[in-house]
Amino acid sequence: MREIGVARERDQSSLPFDPHILREYGLSDARVEKCGGAWRVHAADEIYYVKGVPFSAQRLEQIHILLDRVSGGVQVARFVHNQFGDPFVIHESGNYYVTLSCDGKPASFERLALFLEGVETLARWHSLAHTVPGNLWFAERSDAAARIRNDLLTIDTLRARVLAKDRLAHEFDEWFLSLHEELERRLREVGERLSEVKYEGVRSYAFATGEICHGSYVRKNLLESERGTYAVIDHDHVYAGPQMAELATFLLHYLAPFLSREDVLRRTLMAYAAIRPINQAEWAVLGQLLCYPQGVMRCVEARLKNGNADEDDLVDALEDAWTASNLLSTEILPALFSATRPTRDDETLGAYSRSEKEGDKNEHEPS
Repeated sequence: MREIGVARERDQSSLPFDPHILREYGLSDARVEKCGGAWRVHAADEIYYVKGVPFSAQRLEQIHILLDRVSGGVQVARFVHNQFGDPFVIHESGNYYVTLSCDGKPASFERLALFLEGVETLARWHSLAHTVPGNLWFAERSDAAARIRNDLLTIDTLRARVLAKDRLAHEFDEWFLSLHEELERRLREVGERLSEVKYEGVRSYAFATGEICHGSYVRKNLLESERGTYAVIDHDHVYAGPQMAELATFLLHYLAPFLSREDVLRRTLMAYAAIRPINQAEWAVLGQLLCYPQGVMRCVEARLKNGNADEDDLVDALEDAWTASNLLSTEILPALFSATRPTRDDETLGAYSRSEKEGDKNEHEPS
């Protein structure tokens, strides 16, 4: 890889970065505008995105290789090669990569069919995302024990802050004080059960076999086409770790609006497992990861961070998250995970069929 220095004319340029970066791609005369954490470049024939990143060229090379592999089954924003054939630019002010714009709008998951498409896209991404961990190694991202310790500390911090006041100034605080002991109990119980089902063994196996997680598989990074399919963008946060943890995080984030649908979690896991099989050890771990009160903890973190902002919305979000967590942990998960893991032809759990998904396309809102 070539390395370029800072251009002398940079001080006279209106660009937020060295103009040499664009010249490497033949985009010197393009219009540039800020777009989130990147810069949108309007060229004559295409729209590109330029992004500077704080990590090493070695990590960028790993991500480049990963994207080439994943693109065999998932539409992703791959790195554009510059005029010298390099997939990114090493510059003394930082490292930069360029991608083509992907068509689509941020995913809405407004219908079950769209949510299931998101699950299947994640499964395809996971099935292809295996590589030598190398510079994608961020072990702390999948450390369940550390996550539980941090969440317990967050609960304790908010509790101390609430009790330090002369009176409760926020309805959220009343809710929080009434359930914080149960929330702590559930977190510790998840930790104990993950130990019983040997989560660390599944995690170590994921490291050894090079399982990779996207790291930020959320709606804003899924661009929905007119056909209802998704392009996956922003791979800056990819890391080596157990893919079941990422699947659980995604489901706990977006499944709640559909929990009233009959057998929806089974159907969801069947859709995933039909593409990226789930082995018995992973199945046991997944059942415990899905017990994590993730939505409730997001509300606690928001209260701690944002104070009285959006009081009514936060209280509603807490009520909904607590209800969904109770429904999952006491009714849905015990019934589903007492069975054998899902397979393509498992008659006891029922096979997820394409016809079921097609039927969901007529449903406009989650009930």
